Amino acid sequence: VDLGAGVTGLVHLTELAHGRVVRASDIVSVGDRVPVKITRLDETTGKISLSVKQVVTDPWESVPTSFLVGKAYPGKIKRYADFGAFVELRREIEALAPAREFPPSAGGWRDGLVVDVAQDWVVIAVDAARRRITVVPAFPGWEALLNATFEPGSHVTGKVAKAEAFGVFVWLGPGRVGMVPRVWSGSGDGPGFGLGHLRRGRGRRGRGQPDSPFGGRRRSRGRRGGARRVAQAATGSGRPPTPARAEAAP
Repeated sequence: VDLGAGVTGLVHLTELAHGRVVRASDIVSVGDRVPVKITRLDETTGKISLSVKQVVTDPWESVPTSFLVGKAYPGKIKRYADFGAFVELRREIEALAPAREFPPSAGGWRDGLVVDVAQDWVVIAVDAARRRITVVPAFPGWEALLNATFEPGSHVTGKVAKAEAFGVFVWLGPGRVGMVPRVWSGSGDGPGFGLGHLRRGRGRRGRGQPDSPFGGRRRSRGRRGGARRVAQAATGSGRPPTPARAEAAP
């Protein structure tokens, strides 16, 4: 940056903006006038360090009032990661769209998403202090699903997220996953359960059960397994002890 009278200073990329900066040309162009703050003077080398972000308003200060949980806002995917996508909601404000919160799809969570193409995103969490916003794609019917309440005995519709040998996990909305135990699924015995009977991403209608499979059923299974391992350890082997044979009388 030219400070005048032949004096120049350097603004490091980390001091150029409050958000993530990959290239300086994304923020400024040659000839732009920018406010700067002198952060360091090196009398030995004559170098001057400058900062732009320390003299401009932090856009994250307005996030709590600008981005409300349960509302949809336009944004663009800027890059992917294994765990989700980073979405630019506004200049210098990026949100994370976690892959685990996406509606299940046979084509994977990236199905239908395109980098740098605007679409609507629903805010499901905001932590301005930690500079974090969590979003999900605005899928059809998201308003009703996001605000839905679940009660035992109520009928709801979800999408199959994953099929296991013991049951099927059903996606009911961001942060909401239920399980249909195999004995309640209507499937017969056999190795084909979850492959032909239910397909990932398909909608399924179910009923909430007062005796939730996330409660006693799964925990009691774990307790039995734990007790069995303790008994096996006490015998010094992984198998139950073999009863001793009675010796024949002479």
